[in-house]
Amino acid sequence: MCYTEYMANKHAPLLRTQVEIAAACGVAERKITATLGVARTTQYRWLKADGAARAEAHRRKWVKKNPEAQARWHKKWRDANLEQAKEACRKSCRAHYQKNREVYAYRTNVRRGKMREWPCSEIEKLMIKYRYEDARRLTKETGVEYHVDHIIPLARGGPHLPWNLQVITKAENLSKGAKI
Repeated sequence: MCYTEYMANKHAPLLRTQVEIAAACGVAERKITATLGVARTTQYRWLKADGAARAEAHRRKWVKKNPEAQARWHKKWRDANLEQAKEACRKSCRAHYQKNREVYAYRTNVRRGKMREWPCSEIEKLMIKYRYEDARRLTKETGVEYHVDHIIPLARGGPHLPWNLQVITKAENLSKGAKI
């Protein structure tokens, strides 16, 4: 019986002794409690050189089979370790940005290029500036963050002109995305 087979059927009757299971699974330390003929593992450490890779492969396989249980565990951990979870998210986002910097630069340049495509008079530039000032003012007054949103998104060919701008909350803007 290998470790993955053993763990796949946690509640199988205890057929082997603790030493036999540890030897068969390549585990140096294992605590097994037998309750009414049911074996449960609570702690293990891999012996073999590729043990970390085996453990990670087993974990990925388990997560794939049990997405609901993984989601419950992750939510419980996140609620208990909020600051650590936020920091992990920040690190992940920074690493993704660093890895894909060229993609982000390209998207920014495309967006800026679309903004420049549309001819804009001085009055329209002033009106655009006032929209952004309104968003900042509302954020300060209410404490809720506001964004200037393009009604027809730039990604969908919308212009960066006053008639295509609206001031909405951050939550609304982020949920809207590039939709009209």
